[in-house]
Amino acid sequence: MGTRHDLGPVDPGPGNPVTAYRLAVEHLAAALVEVWAICEQSADAGGNGTGLNLPEALSYALGLAARSLGLDPGSIEDEENRNDAATEGLVRHRSGSWEAAAMRPLVYPVAWLPEALGPDHTGVEL
Repeated sequence: MGTRHDLGPVDPGPGNPVTAYRLAVEHLAAALVEVWAICEQSADAGGNGTGLNLPEALSYALGLAARSLGLDPGSIEDEENRNDAATEGLVRHRSGSWEAAAMRPLVYPVAWLPEALGPDHTGVEL
C-alpha cells in the first residue's frame, strides 16, 4: 500500500472509494482533453469559436450532471430556485471552498436545458 498526496493510503482494489474517485477524475480529465481537442480542430478549420469551446462545454456538462443527479427539484416555472438548488447540490461536498465559489457561476442553468427524452438521453444535441 502506498500513499499519494492527501488522499490517504492507496488500496488498488476496484471497490475502494479512493481508487474509484481517482479513476473517475482521470476519466473526467480525459473527456476534457477530448472536448478541447475537438474545439481546437474546429478553430483550425476556420470555426468562429461559437458553440465549440471548452468553457461552454464545461458549463453545459455541469448543468447536465446536476439534472442527471436529480439536483434540480421544482417546477419549470421556478427557474431561480431550481438553478440554485442544482448548483448547491453539485458543490455540497466542499461548499465553502474557493473551488466551489469558482464553480457556481459555471453551472449552466438546469431550467434552460431541454426536457430529457428518456433515462439515457438528455434531449440535447450540442
